[in-house]
Amino acid sequence: MIDSYIYSVFQDSYDRIWITSDNGIFYFQHDRLIHFPAPAGTGNKKYTGTLLSNGHILLASSEGLYEISSRTLGITRHNQFSQIAQSLENIFVTSRGEIFLLTGINGIIYYFPDFHSKPLQLKNRFTSNIFQLIELNDRVIGGNSSGVVVFNGETFELLEETHCNVWSLYKDEDRVWVGTDCGIGLVREGRFDQLELSGFDRDLVIKSIIPAKNRNYLWLGTNKGFSHFNTRTKEFEFTINAKDGLSGDEITPGGLFIDRNDLLWVGTYHGISNFNIRAKSSITFAPVCYIEKMYMNGELTVAGNGQTFAHNENNLIFEISALSFSDETSVEYEYYLRGTGNNYSSYHRGNEYRAYYNNLPPGEYEFIYKAKGKNNIWGYAEKYEFCIKNAWYHTWVFRTGVILTILLGTYLFYIIRINAIKAQKKRLEHQVRERTHELEVANTEIEAQRDYARYQRDQIAQQQKSIMDSINYAQTIQNSLLPSSSVLEQLLPEHFILFKPRDVVSGDFYWISEQREHFYVAAADCTGHGVPGAFMSMLGMALMNDIVNNEPDIDPDELLNGLRNQIILTLHQKGDPGAARDGMDIVVCKIAKDMKKMLFSGANNPLYLIRDGELIEYKTDKMPVSIHDVMRPFSGYEASLRPGDRIYIFSDGFADQFGGPLGKKFKYRPFKELLLSNHSRDMQTQALLLDQAFENWKGDIQQIDDVVVIGLRF
Repeated sequence: MIDSYIYSVFQDSYDRIWITSDNGIFYFQHDRLIHFPAPAGTGNKKYTGTLLSNGHILLASSEGLYEISSRTLGITRHNQFSQIAQSLENIFVTSRGEIFLLTGINGIIYYFPDFHSKPLQLKNRFTSNIFQLIELNDRVIGGNSSGVVVFNGETFELLEETHCNVWSLYKDEDRVWVGTDCGIGLVREGRFDQLELSGFDRDLVIKSIIPAKNRNYLWLGTNKGFSHFNTRTKEFEFTINAKDGLSGDEITPGGLFIDRNDLLWVGTYHGISNFNIRAKSSITFAPVCYIEKMYMNGELTVAGNGQTFAHNENNLIFEISALSFSDETSVEYEYYLRGTGNNYSSYHRGNEYRAYYNNLPPGEYEFIYKAKGKNNIWGYAEKYEFCIKNAWYHTWVFRTGVILTILLGTYLFYIIRINAIKAQKKRLEHQVRERTHELEVANTEIEAQRDYARYQRDQIAQQQKSIMDSINYAQTIQNSLLPSSSVLEQLLPEHFILFKPRDVVSGDFYWISEQREHFYVAAADCTGHGVPGAFMSMLGMALMNDIVNNEPDIDPDELLNGLRNQIILTLHQKGDPGAARDGMDIVVCKIAKDMKKMLFSGANNPLYLIRDGELIEYKTDKMPVSIHDVMRPFSGYEASLRPGDRIYIFSDGFADQFGGPLGKKFKYRPFKELLLSNHSRDMQTQALLLDQAFENWKGDIQQIDDVVVIGLRF
């Protein structure tokens, strides 16, 4: 619940009553208390403020100074002064435009008029714990435990010692009323006199002084309510406190204010009351309800009205809060979610201030909420509107595009086929005309040559068809060995696999193996591409499956050691000069199913981790998984995982692709920048952007190598 310390109360030219507190900024207009949103980019709730001579509102917090237009309510930040102080008690603006920020024990910060130079930090024993300043005869006067102090243009110095702690000041013509923890005093002609008050309560602290409607009276805010004080008789005529409807007994130093309707506003350590002195009764307000925090898929996000979320951003938690200035102990909430059409959520009423909505379907929604206090007065119902979009593949645009693409492809195939038939027909007719004359001379020989030519053509076509059928069947076999993306989808929904073979079959491959407590993910680049590379990739997958089946808990470095031994044994590699050294470059990850730890190892290829907007590169051993001049045991690495981490493993096909305006390689540095610039997007969008970047870079240049890139988000 919110407990509000009131720093200041004032009225602008549009009759709004502004209230600053340690729980934010509010204004009262047309019988409604409205929460004014905090300046963008700040997390501060503690503000004090005052009215400027131009009618604007000046606000101060520990994060800076802000100016609000009374007409438009637009807010401007004075950026040249960002950090002010950890604590703020009051703000005072002189008739010359000088600004004094009272920061308690941290002294006073002095701003020159119009902010024309840097502020001054005024800190000595005469500037600490000053809660109020006034202007008297072009001099700025304040008070603290030392007594009444005056600003000399550079710092504060003692004007008159009071022997009491000064809390409040009020200028009455040529004299100053001084509220202390010893009673009331007067400063006249530079001298302080403590007034003798009959029956004065020695525990009473005078924290605020303002004039009453009758010039012979003052309103005094104390630590025991507020009192009507007769300046002639020096008597407290009556006192009003929490028993009479105040939000608390202790009045704050800036808590008393009389508006243009002669209503007295009283701010305490626990809220604010609007008091009709004639009727001696307080006016209570309905609580102001607002969304304090909002979580999307478990992550804190900004609750901007009218937001649009992706189809998978559909688990929302709203934390609502209510500010009741009169009583904060028994606020009750009422809220429900209204969806598209007549789709309503369950209606909730009670003390629970968190609303949970999971797996919301696409559509437009309104979250409607309000609150009431102990006085059973309900506040205005507030509304937060948002929209959850359809998945792109469920939209009518996508479906229409697929249908049009199929129709267009069918039509183009038909046109190409017809044109090919016509072209072939023309070629045959031309050949027939050329042969006609020769047939008249040697018909038998020409017929024999024609028959032989047709036979050769059919043989070549049959051989080519057989070769392509074999390669296509090899592709089917290779694809059947590659793991389905649905396997990784069950283990880690946030992922992508970008797989682009150079030819029909590929020398690159990806590999996934699920075990009881963990799963493996690998991206490999075998020697060669096309059919030779495909043989190596299928051999690699088979050997890795065999190793893991025999040792389900094997670490990645030991897996690579075993894989290297099996390749050397299977391919009879001896390392003779000039002999083939077929093998692979690879990165293998072993990821715990609780997503908290990852082991990995690699040959030649690195692993990238993006965390908190920073890309971290983990280099692996500079040797392949095959016979090699250097054959050390592969190194193992361990990394702790955090929510939001992104892991990328890949072959060298992307970075080595020639293209661009100069026909050069893409290289790894632009590849890192491409991953980093898109890492905050969802994984499928990242895959699409990677594919687009690759194709745009390649242009008309032939793809030189197979490409595989795997991205994982935790």
